[in-house]
Amino acid sequence: MARIALALLQLFLLTVVLSSAPSDPAAAPLDPVAAPGQWMPPTDEEEALIVESLALLDAGGLRLLAAPVVSFHTELDECLGNLAYWRVEDGIDRVWVCWTHEDPGVQRIVQTQALVHELAHAWVHANTSEADRQAFMEVAGSASWNGASDAWNDRGVEQAADLITWGVLDPGVLFVDFEGSSCTRWADAYEALTGQSAPTTIVGDCP
Repeated sequence: MARIALALLQLFLLTVVLSSAPSDPAAAPLDPVAAPGQWMPPTDEEEALIVESLALLDAGGLRLLAAPVVSFHTELDECLGNLAYWRVEDGIDRVWVCWTHEDPGVQRIVQTQALVHELAHAWVHANTSEADRQAFMEVAGSASWNGASDAWNDRGVEQAADLITWGVLDPGVLFVDFEGSSCTRWADAYEALTGQSAPTTIVGDCP
């Protein structure tokens, strides 16, 4: 029964995510006029979530060399209309998370999801070359790396961040819809991007 309940929760959250169709946080211009909300010091619970999310990436061999600055908010306007938002300011990775829920348990799930996704953007930005990204796009079949005219779901930058999220979160509620394509293909894309074998979260259901 618990497994069924969890599966239903994941399906509900995935439906919410895909219907929200958030704009691409990594694509937003570094415009001080359109800056996200001001930094808010994290609560103890939020600090624990940050530590946990960084540990998930670290355990997957995707460590961030410098600690990011993370701020949690209750209004989407604080993230320029996105569920979460990442960008680099003065060489520092900054993440704003604006995904909340009335149920604390669900909120922790969705905020972890959003935070890991944005931290994955930071890892990709700092650790991949143009050649790495091109190799990833060729395997993944991305329309572009971050073309404004391409569907959000088809951009390599978003596929890459969510593929990493898929790799480190089990279970994960993903922004990008990976249905309709072989998990073997996505395992190959993960390896092309990170230089590491895809984790069992991705390859576990491969035939």
